[in-house]
Amino acid sequence: SLLQFFSSTLCGIASDRYGRKSVLLLSMVGISLSYALWCVSFNLTIFMLARVVSGLSKANVAIILAIVSDTTTEKERNRAMAWIGAAFSLGFIFGPLLGAFCSQLAIIYWPASSVSFFILPACVSLVLSLINIGFISKFCPETLPISKRNETKTSITDIYNAIFPWRLFKFSTIHNIKSKHDVTILRRLGIASFLYMIVFAGLEFTITFLVYNRFNWNSMQQGKMFFVMGLCMAVVQGGYVRRIPDGKEITAAMTVSYL
Repeated sequence: SLLQFFSSTLCGIASDRYGRKSVLLLSMVGISLSYALWCVSFNLTIFMLARVVSGLSKANVAIILAIVSDTTTEKERNRAMAWIGAAFSLGFIFGPLLGAFCSQLAIIYWPASSVSFFILPACVSLVLSLINIGFISKFCPETLPISKRNETKTSITDIYNAIFPWRLFKFSTIHNIKSKHDVTILRRLGIASFLYMIVFAGLEFTITFLVYNRFNWNSMQQGKMFFVMGLCMAVVQGGYVRRIPDGKEITAAMTVSYL
């Protein structure tokens, strides 16, 4: 997560200068490499190396959001972002379930192997990632034309403002903000998003240990749990969020948060 924090910001700056598609493809190649290392991680060192490569390559989400911003108008953006959120929810639905199914399948067919339970999910992830690279190469157009790219040379100050949290929350890297009021709104949204992600990430990474220790759930049962969670997320983001009227976003977000 720490490496993803740095890489997402720096790759976002790079995509402003070199284009979205090329940086997105580079990110996906890195993710594929991390899955390839995961497939052969028979010891902790290689596994940790795979996670490092994965963290450095996880800039795809930030670039995808930039692509959505490039290709939509202000009125269309809320609905487009909701569809992106719904797509992530679908991944949250089927990803854990597919991983659990593959691990159980590997245990059934290779019961004598002590590492088969994670090799098969890693191989499936690698194949899907390679398919994704092919799909992006063929069907994803470049959304940032050369005329709109940032041709100014990136300074040390720009990098400093982009990777240090206390500078990020000041939004020092954004130079086309119209007023101080807009800066204030961005700062509040940034802090709210930061606090939410801390809670959500804590839930996502600890709930598996909780249900294992308290209910003795195996990987398949945990996959079904994430399936239900993702289904609820898809319904809310795909069906509810995109229908929120303009100006009612804060009220709707507060209502859902309290629920």
